[in-house]
Amino acid sequence: MELSSFKLLVDRRRCIIPADGFYEWRKEGKRKVPMWVHLKTKEEPFALAGLWDVRRKPDGGKVESFTIITTVNARLIADKLISGSFSRDAAWPIC
Repeated sequence: MELSSFKLLVDRRRCIIPADGFYEWRKEGKRKVPMWVHLKTKEEPFALAGLWDVRRKPDGGKVESFTIITTVNARLIADKLISGSFSRDAAWPIC
């Protein structure tokens, strides 16, 4: 993890984010066009590696959030690839 703010989350707040696809943006001239990335079958869900957190608001309420872990890989159509750098043996709750 590049950001120190994520170090504690990597150790204690990992999760799996179920998805059937996600959007990436590709450039066409000067504009960006959304591209839907999915498995070839289009019907099977897959899992994204994630981190989650809960923060308290000043009024005492909770803010629940998560982030998807990505890495750069120039061989892909999309600019990002889900990172596979975490142990599969560890417990990964579903976000």
